[in-house]
Amino acid sequence: MEKDSTRGPEPSFHQRWVKLAEKYLREIIIVVVVAVIGAAAWGLYNHQKAQQAAEASLRLTTAEAKSPQEYRQVLKDIVKKYPHTGAATLARIMLAEGYRQDQQYKKAQEELKSALKTASKANQPFLLLGLGYLYEDEEDYHQAASYYQKALSFGEGIEEIVYLDLARVQEASGQIQAALSAYEKLIERKPFGQRLFFVEAKLAELQQKIKKGGL
Repeated sequence: MEKDSTRGPEPSFHQRWVKLAEKYLREIIIVVVVAVIGAAAWGLYNHQKAQQAAEASLRLTTAEAKSPQEYRQVLKDIVKKYPHTGAATLARIMLAEGYRQDQQYKKAQEELKSALKTASKANQPFLLLGLGYLYEDEEDYHQAASYYQKALSFGEGIEEIVYLDLARVQEASGQIQAALSAYEKLIERKPFGQRLFFVEAKLAELQQKIKKGGL
């Protein structure tokens, strides 16, 4: 088939690309601008986060020099102004400890539960233990045991402490068999020193209770 001589030469690849670019130039510019703005915004966001974390940490380190009332207010301000920083998590823990000392256990529990939401995975088992201690202070042994068991599930090298805590509240709530089981699991971890002597004594005591009570 003969070529039509009236059509002229075929446009080159470069010419076709230019025409295509002209056709979609507006869309291309929009995409590039959005990408640039997005990158700049992300950089600004990271910078702002770092700046907020630094400001929060500075306020936290200088707070202890203030009176108890001012100290608590500074901690509350840090939590409110810098909620997603590590300093805010630490401020909540400090607030919880203050409330615990004042025997305001509900407020202390609220602070630790909030801290738990933003805490790193490495810190979560310790916050769970703290919640367990607060419920134990209220003699709510069922809730305390629940938090100790949650802490135990992390397996972060605190098992010996948690088994002791768990056995203690189970015994206090009359769950002698469960307490005995917790002490037996602790013995399997081969504790030593005074802890070993204590656990062996508790095992003997609980076994005697079970024998006498027919549990």
